[in-house]
Amino acid sequence: MRELRAARSLLPLLPAVLLALTSNLAHAQAGPTASRSAGISVFGGYLSDLPDYGPYRNNGFSFGVDYTQYFKHLPVAPSLELRANIAQGKTVNEHSYGFGPRIQYDHLGPLHPYADLLIGPGNIHFNFPYNILGDNSTIWSYGGGLNYDLSHHFQALIDFQGQHWKTGHNVTLSPSLLIIGVRYNIPFRPHIRQRDFYH
Repeated sequence: MRELRAARSLLPLLPAVLLALTSNLAHAQAGPTASRSAGISVFGGYLSDLPDYGPYRNNGFSFGVDYTQYFKHLPVAPSLELRANIAQGKTVNEHSYGFGPRIQYDHLGPLHPYADLLIGPGNIHFNFPYNILGDNSTIWSYGGGLNYDLSHHFQALIDFQGQHWKTGHNVTLSPSLLIIGVRYNIPFRPHIRQRDFYH
């Protein structure tokens, strides 16, 4: 429970992180010629969780934020991602939080496939038959998904994550998560390179 409380205590800091990143992006903007260099997106959606414990599938939601760096001559865009997965079920509840790198391929028109590797704390509560209050684990999460452009700022997303849990009771679990949702790319004025003033 201590790791879960620590993760929850970090969630109120998320707006401050977003504000700092936004200020950093806005600081480098001026002039007539544009080329985007970085961006922030937020996402959320329905979560279907196969918890690897008991016969039932869990339901819940997932949400997170990405800070992405764009390079003009590269087909891929690396990101840092922070996400939370909250899943409730008849047998167990699984709550997990992850942070780590994500990389997206951006040269397929409206389709944007990506892969990620995240690590963070998690908590599992066994509802039946033991009603154990909970156990903690450091979780590795790996997977990827696909973003599909709906408009200039909105994308539909489908995301799959495999997880590795090892609890304090020497129980190893490998849940599978499927997320269907929406991503919103926060609009910023384009980043202007200093050399653009001289061309």
